[in-house]
Amino acid sequence: GVLAGRSSVRRWDGARYTISLAKTGMSVWGSGPNDIWVGGDFGCQVFYYNGAGWTGPITLPACAAGPVTGIHGTGPSDVYFTAEYSAALHRWDGTKLNTLTVGTTGKVSVFATTTRVFIGTTGGEVLTGLGTTWNQVVDVDARLDKILGFGADKLWIGGRSGFVLSYRP
Repeated sequence: GVLAGRSSVRRWDGARYTISLAKTGMSVWGSGPNDIWVGGDFGCQVFYYNGAGWTGPITLPACAAGPVTGIHGTGPSDVYFTAEYSAALHRWDGTKLNTLTVGTTGKVSVFATTTRVFIGTTGGEVLTGLGTTWNQVVDVDARLDKILGFGADKLWIGGRSGFVLSYRP
């Protein structure tokens, strides 16, 4: 397992956590032990672990500043990143980072499936789409910090002010 914290990223070696990366992590996601992404807490930076070592920092394109607050994907060549002060959604295609225009700033969480991607915002919206078409499916008066789920039709959305929402289209 990987643990991202305030001063370092730590890796479980079977007996204990050891420092694996001396950087602060705001978010972490991986498809397996040789495919781990960590979002930095400033500068729109991400770090990548391939099982042998770390690459980075890698700066997200079209992202000026702020933490990378959300990372999720469906596999090593389909990973999405949100940054708190960016109007773009960023996608790793296995070779390079791409920028997808979604239209709103303040994206803080992401959940990806093979058929749809969900984005939670600081303004209380959940947007869903894939590629260039995005629709708002939730709008509440609270920042939505986390989206977790079991597929595109069974999601849990958590936010400030005590919001926990169950989403089923």
